[in-house]
Amino acid sequence: MTTADIGAEIATEIEEFDPLGEKFVNSPWTEFKRMRESCRAYRHVGTLMPVVSFFRDSDLREIRADWETWSSARLAESNKHGLRAGALMVGQDPPDHTKYRNIIAPMFMPGRIGALQPAIDGHVKKLLDQAIDAGEIDFMEDIGGALATATIGTICGIPEQDWPLIREITVIFARDYGKAPLYKEPQPEVEARLREAEAKLLPFIVSHIQNLRKSNTPSILLDVADQVEDNFAVMGLCALIIGAGVDTSANLMVNGLWELMQKPDQMRWLRNNPDKINQAVEECIRCRGSLRRSERVAARDLEFDGVQINRGDTVMIWNASASRDPEVVPDRPDEFDVQRVAKRHMGFGAGIHMCIGNVLARLEARTLYSELIRRTSRTEETHGADSYEHWGNGVTDAAKRYSVSLHS
Repeated sequence: MTTADIGAEIATEIEEFDPLGEKFVNSPWTEFKRMRESCRAYRHVGTLMPVVSFFRDSDLREIRADWETWSSARLAESNKHGLRAGALMVGQDPPDHTKYRNIIAPMFMPGRIGALQPAIDGHVKKLLDQAIDAGEIDFMEDIGGALATATIGTICGIPEQDWPLIREITVIFARDYGKAPLYKEPQPEVEARLREAEAKLLPFIVSHIQNLRKSNTPSILLDVADQVEDNFAVMGLCALIIGAGVDTSANLMVNGLWELMQKPDQMRWLRNNPDKINQAVEECIRCRGSLRRSERVAARDLEFDGVQINRGDTVMIWNASASRDPEVVPDRPDEFDVQRVAKRHMGFGAGIHMCIGNVLARLEARTLYSELIRRTSRTEETHGADSYEHWGNGVTDAAKRYSVSLHS
């Protein structure tokens, strides 16, 4: 019997955990709770690539702290799927990861991001001016996606006429990125969409940087290009900034509003306590952080709580599960509560690979929610329970559509 067979035998004792399946898509939090209570490590059955998942906060922190065992360096097979260039830094270990993060991190420090407040204020005002009392809107495209795209467009010096292209590409990322290790059969159409997105984004970055140099326009992308010599690295880092920067913020803002809409008493409380916006945003991040999982690769053979893990196995560490672990959040961990002070969660990951844009995402959400509760008296879902639609990508908490109306 092979080690894969042993893992499968252990897994069959537990009802299947399938993040791409209908059961998970319809009830992810129930599935995470079941897996936290059932096992520490779970070997997936029937996937084209060997995958082991982890769910508990303590295990995730142990894995994140030991990059020599649980590597972020993508194996060649992993890099055949998804964005090859976009895996840069996310798919690296020290010292390469450290080198690039030290270049990017200062660009997203609170001081520099705080200087964007007037621009974000302007974007929010414009979008709400168009949406309030305008009848039904799609909060994802008309507000969340539009604001996140405008913000990234601003810091990257991207002309407004190119923002629709950026949004088009990031929608493909939200729909498809990160699923490949969990496929049970080849999905050539999905890989084709990602290849097409990459084929549009990378030439755009090259052309845009050239234009920035000619016009001497301030831009984070130009800052990257000036500090990184390798052209592939420049493309990868810029693709990461654009792709992750839009997706992370857009989904946080939309999913956070959905949570508030399911509990009108909490929306009323927040309207009456606007000074508590920061803690409300933090609870949104804890409960609905965009990146449900991070990925690692086992760098050596080992056994973990009775599950054999082989060198080269894909390892999925589920941040969204850890953020609801009762060992960390003992009081109603699966409930969204804006009165909670959420101090410890993995909504943006943790450790050396913590989301580098977390300060920006918080600023966007805080600014939007502050203005939304100030300028509206009520918000309504226009199609009841069918108002919200998810992309069905289990590895990211990505909204496809949210139909609402905003009333002054």
